Amino acid sequence: MICAFVEGQHTNWDLHIQKFALALRTVCNDSTKVTPAMLNLGREITLPFDRSIQVQNDSEESSIDLKIQAIELDQYLKDLIKWVRHNMEKAQVSYKKYYDQNHRESTFKEGQLVLVRNNVKSDKEAGFAKKLAPKWIGPFIIVTQVTPVTYSVRTYPENYSGGIRHVQDLKPYFPRLSNREEIQKPIPEPEPRILRQKIPIDYRKMAGLN
Repeated sequence: MICAFVEGQHTNWDLHIQKFALALRTVCNDSTKVTPAMLNLGREITLPFDRSIQVQNDSEESSIDLKIQAIELDQYLKDLIKWVRHNMEKAQVSYKKYYDQNHRESTFKEGQLVLVRNNVKSDKEAGFAKKLAPKWIGPFIIVTQVTPVTYSVRTYPENYSGGIRHVQDLKPYFPRLSNREEIQKPIPEPEPRILRQKIPIDYRKMAGLN
């Protein structure tokens, strides 16, 4: 919305925040079937156009109407919230139906090789463009399943930690024919560090004092 409104003038976008807020608060939501103003205030916001065509009522009659509205407002809001919740539940069922049409269940096993989505940022100084970078990197190996939708991974065969990844950032890895023999090798265990033996130094002997 902001991009369509400011067009080429990108320095004064903050001057129109109130207009954007008014537009968002007075637009009917697809899920709730009401406007945000109705949910927060219990009424619609009066727009400038509505004020221009509004007929001035008698002050005594308007005060009576306000009292009636105040008495009925509590029950009206309860009915409104109940209706909105029904609309949201109905919308969730509808959205789930469309989501499941193209969704495929993704499950991985421990020890399975996967590719990880390459979440990088462009770096102008380094001459690196995100759009030209590989979309997936790897292979990584599944270590454990942390939650039903997250997995702990490590690099293969370096065996460095790759963090915890969501299933949407993982996909199965299928090695090429030239790399299959190497991929089937067991993961090497990290070699233990061998500390160099300390040798005492006789500085007096080195200086020729003994």
